[in-house]
Formats: sequence, C-alpha cells, structure tokens
Amino acid sequence: MRGSALLLAIMVATPSWARGEEIATANPAVDRSRLGVMASYFGETGTHPGLAFGVDYGLLRIGEPHELFARGQLGSYLHPRLYWGAFAGGELGWRSTASFGLRGELALGFAYLHTLLASPVYEVGSDGRARASTDFGRPNVMPSISFGAGWDLGRRTGVPLAVMLRPMVFWQLPVNHAALLHAAGLLSFTYSL
Repeated sequence: MRGSALLLAIMVATPSWARGEEIATANPAVDRSRLGVMASYFGETGTHPGLAFGVDYGLLRIGEPHELFARGQLGSYLHPRLYWGAFAGGELGWRSTASFGLRGELALGFAYLHTLLASPVYEVGSDGRARASTDFGRPNVMPSISFGAGWDLGRRTGVPLAVMLRPMVFWQLPVNHAALLHAAGLLSFTYSL
C-alpha cells in the first residue's frame, strides 16, 4: 500500500514531458507525432543549387505555441566551376507556431562538410610535367545559424505539412587557416509522421 502511494505521488509530481506525454492542446487535430521528415532546396548564396534531406524531432513542447526541436540532415550543393560540397550534421532550435499556422524558428547547427574541386586536378611531377591527379577532397567543420519563417498547414487544413523559408549563415573552416563565411537559403517542406 505504501509503495503504490509513493508511485502515485511520483507520477503526479513528474512533468508530463518527462513521462513521454504530450502537453495537451485545445485542438486535438494539432496533437500529432513530434517526428517529421524534411526535404529542402539548399541554395548556397541562394544561387548555387543543392538539396538537403533530414528528420525533425520535437524534443519539448512548452504550452501550445513553443517547442524545442532537434534536426538532423544530409545534403550537398554545387558551386559551379569551383567545388562540390556534401554535409552531414544536426541543429538544435526553438520554434513557435501561432494558432492560425504562422511559424518562426531559430536554430544553431554543427556539421561535417567535405568539398571536392569541380574541375580536373593536376600536379607537377619530378620531371616537370603536369599529370592528372585524384582529388580526395578537403574535410571541414560547418557551424551554422539559421532563422526560419513559414506556415504549418496542419493548423488550417489538417494536412501535416509545414513550409519554411530558412535563411542561413555557415562557416567553413579551416580554409587557408581561417573561417570562410557562407550564406544559404533553404526552402523546406516538413511532413509530420
């Protein structure tokens, strides 16, 4: 008897997010999975084309509008005639969604970026002649910050889809013993499972 009373007291005192439960909302249609899959156009400087795919997971909801989230993504982009870059990493961020669907977010990220030259590579041999060489690329780290604005279509239509425009800045380092600043624009579509 004493053990069951203690268990009941712990369950009542434990916050709902710690028990793995959603915080209740006024609209049951809004209560959906916290896991989503994402596809994005990733344009470095807005014009160098690329794609990114990932997963988005709501870690913690605070009331109806606010959420702490984590996102993992894989992607690549092409800087024509210069290099091709592929990245894998994650972001941690804060998102707020209004009752009518307007959504905003802020995220900090960290990724591994590997770049390969987009043209043939040559090296000069000991005899002074140029020969084609294999480019194994350059490893870089890619810290980032992004801001997002968009719509959670599920708030109005019930379709579990969100569309976001996410300007982003990221650093590529090391590049000549320094950090190279890049700007990117992402148009993301996230479908909640």
